Amino acid sequence: MQNVSGEIIYQRTKETTQSTTGIFFIVGTDIKGYMIEPAGPSTTIAHLDRRIPAGTYKLNKNNGAKNGLRLYNDSVPETRAILIHVENYPTNLTFTLRHSSI
Repeated sequence: MQNVSGEIIYQRTKETTQSTTGIFFIVGTDIKGYMIEPAGPSTTIAHLDRRIPAGTYKLNKNNGAKNGLRLYNDSVPETRAILIHVENYPTNLTFTLRHSSI
């Protein structure tokens, strides 16, 4: 994944009992793709293994043990540790959004 910081826009496209999928765009770049996250409901509260509200988020590189990007905005604090990294199946989801390229 490129070294990216800035804003990301996430729009949901499909919800099932196992997962929620959507598309994302990183503002000011050609980077876009799909995301899969836990099934609803959405919450801004940390440690519940729930999806985040759809919307516009700031993003920074995660400097923790997991590589990827960290999302946050005025409603979802950076301390909630919403991470984006590569995966393809709902069974692999834990406190994160997974992405793939369009």
